Amino acid sequence: MVYIGLRDLDPEETILVEKYKIKAYSMSDIQRLGIKQVLKETIDYLTIDGELMPLHVSVDIDSLDPWFAPSTGTPVLGGLTLPELMYIGNKIHETGKLSALDLVEVNPLLKNNDHDVEKTVFSASRAILSFFGYKTLGTKKDGHQVPLAKK
Repeated sequence: MVYIGLRDLDPEETILVEKYKIKAYSMSDIQRLGIKQVLKETIDYLTIDGELMPLHVSVDIDSLDPWFAPSTGTPVLGGLTLPELMYIGNKIHETGKLSALDLVEVNPLLKNNDHDVEKTVFSASRAILSFFGYKTLGTKKDGHQVPLAKK
């Protein structure tokens, strides 16, 4: 088990992470290492004898910064950006090992206005789609994809 994007743990949650030696990356870790390195380490950690285990991913929408997902129970500043979460989703998709996905804590009743709900639902839908290969790529007006930079 790996937690990515922690930033506001209750004392009880901290005890569980430590007691069960759960690998965890705080937002400070992500800022220091970068999301690419965090994902590399996560995949390495979940690989046993050269084989990546099947992945059950649970996304808590409040792992996103409230700018991207304000309609949730625990909006805490300093969370993941939507592009970071979509990067996670894309990389998990590329492994071919996603066996289950859930996304929780979207709550349209917790809003200041309808725009909050729209932002949260948009972010949730893009996050889910990213685990199935959706990428945000620029497009020209005629619908042709903008070429990606060569590696």
